[in-house]
Amino acid sequence: MLAGGEKLEGHVLFVSAMADEKTRSFTVDVAVANPDGRIPAGLSARVIIPVEQVSAHRIPASLLSLADNGDVGVKFVGADDHVVFATAKIVRADGDAVWVSGLPQKIRLITRGQGFVNAGEPVTSEVEGAPDTTTKTAQAPAAAS
Repeated sequence: MLAGGEKLEGHVLFVSAMADEKTRSFTVDVAVANPDGRIPAGLSARVIIPVEQVSAHRIPASLLSLADNGDVGVKFVGADDHVVFATAKIVRADGDAVWVSGLPQKIRLITRGQGFVNAGEPVTSEVEGAPDTTTKTAQAPAAAS
């Protein structure tokens, strides 16, 4: 949306990976049709970027594991009380936590000792605090200025 309130559609060409520390905004380059040249180049505008919603778990970043082949994932206790390593896609970072997708809806995440067990090994587990982790929906911010 332009400063005067006019709404236009365009194609996103670039979104900066990091926000400006002072303004807490992201640089976004958008190509918009301008056949008569009435919109000046470099004009600031409010941009709405639709994003896909995905089911994801929010977990402490410290619980991510690295497989021998370089895959990033998590270790959890499977239904048969054996360690399962599941590759996870990092959807979004949120402070000391990450949102990861690609996991079953309910998991018994290994929070202590995950560095000492390997996939397929039998384990005895104890549930700390809340029961199994459940899936929630994570969505990246949809608006940039």
